[in-house]
Amino acid sequence: ANAAIAGGGNQTFTYIYNATGAGTVYFSGNASGIDANDSSAKNSNYDATTDVVIQTAAALDIELSGVPTTVATGQTITLIMVASNTGQAGANSVAPDLVGIDTVAGTASSEILSGPVPATHNIPGGELRVFTWTYSASGTGTVRFSSTAQGTDANDSSAVASASEYSNNVEVLQPSPNLASEM
Repeated sequence: ANAAIAGGGNQTFTYIYNATGAGTVYFSGNASGIDANDSSAKNSNYDATTDVVIQTAAALDIELSGVPTTVATGQTITLIMVASNTGQAGANSVAPDLVGIDTVAGTASSEILSGPVPATHNIPGGELRVFTWTYSASGTGTVRFSSTAQGTDANDSSAVASASEYSNNVEVLQPSPNLASEM
């Protein structure tokens, strides 16, 4: 690009680059031109930017665990979601999606008591955060949970989401008659 610049004036030139990979870069350059008064060559000093860090995009991965793995009808199941950001950019406002409850065997199911706690997390690159829920077990048999998490990339506000994942199976048994008679 070029421009005629009056004495004592200035001109801004804008260059747009697209990053092709993660890392650290800096930009440097100078300006040159011809003096309108005497046709002599003129050169500015070289200058450089500070380092510019280019990060990989935020990327979410989740793991779900239902604990304990064996409960009696009416007892509490704690569902734990570990959400990891495997990218370098932060993942903001990460929130779990609605949890699916799947009966694997029998009539086992559960009803939500609370959660998710917390409702959202900001997850820096390379770190993880935990969400928890509590459920009341019902029926008998085997139940499992499924969900995803989603948020936004801290650098460009693009949407990021995990794949849908299943928890381990949780076995739901009938309450012990001996224990029930003592209550």
